[in-house]
This record gives sequence, structure tokens and C-alpha cells, in this order.
Amino acid sequence: LDETDSARFCREVNEELAEVQAAYPDRYQGMAVLPMQHQSVALKELDHATGRLGLRTIVLATNVRGLNLDEPAVMPVLEAAAKMGVSIVVHPVIWGKAGEERFPRYHFWNSFGAPLESSLAAMSVVYSGLLDRHPDLRIMFTQGGGWIHFGVGRLNLRYRQREDARPMAHPPADYLA
Repeated sequence: LDETDSARFCREVNEELAEVQAAYPDRYQGMAVLPMQHQSVALKELDHATGRLGLRTIVLATNVRGLNLDEPAVMPVLEAAAKMGVSIVVHPVIWGKAGEERFPRYHFWNSFGAPLESSLAAMSVVYSGLLDRHPDLRIMFTQGGGWIHFGVGRLNLRYRQREDARPMAHPPADYLA
């Protein structure tokens, strides 16, 4: 969607979520959606959703039009949410998963693709240094973070072996708590 339509759509959804949250404050916490493909509009909606509407969590896709979460077009929104103390939930995209062209059969796009997306998103955040800059950030990746629990040994090995594989302060496993 273009900026105007995406802003209008997100605003409508967030206002409805806030209404439900206000009606059932002991039972429901809404998660705001943001038009992440338009950074400046996403930042405005983040302010509106958290400040005016009282939503304290945002939900993001694992990539924004094929860009990982550590890309300069995406990271400022995560930085702003972290500074505001807003929780972040990250869920795999439906379309445009990494390796999707190789998953045409057997529902592999979901069985392999969704956990792969969660892994890429989680490690993009770890390697970006966001968690070093905001150690109290509450961020959750669905699918249990994907495959990284099985492959974190390889990530730690590269962290120890290669200077270009350690832009963050600690080995990757240290961020998985």
C-alpha cells in the first residue's frame, strides 16, 4: 500500500484494538500494527498507538519487503520502540520468505520457511547491536526463534573466528535468554 492507505489502514486497526483493550483492560492487551514499508509513517503511528491509544506492544513481520530488520530503512522504528519501552513481537511474513522458491511442495514454505524467517529476523536484531544498546528491550520471535537454537554453535564459532562476524558485544548464544 502507498503511504496514505497504509497509514489509514494501520490507524483504523490500532484504534479498534485500543477500543477492545479499553473495554477489557484485565483481559486484553492489543498489539499495534505499523506501516513498516514507510519509515516516517511507521514512526508517526508508533507515537500515536503508544502515546494516544495506550498500546504497549507492536507486532512486526520478520522482514519488510525483503529487508532484514537490521536494515537502515527498518532499524529506526525498532530503536524508537526500544527507547519508548514498547514490547515487540516478530512473526514470519506470509509471502516473501527466504528460500521460498525452493519450498513449493509439502507445505515446506511454512514448515521450513517460517522458522527460517524467525531465525533470520532474530539474528539480524542480535547482530545489529540493538540488544546491546537497549538491554531491557522485550522482543519475542515466534516459532521459538526458529532454527537458531540448533545452529547457535556455528554462529558462536564464526563470532570467535571472524572479526566481521562480531559487530555486537557478546557471542550470539548470550542473547538467546
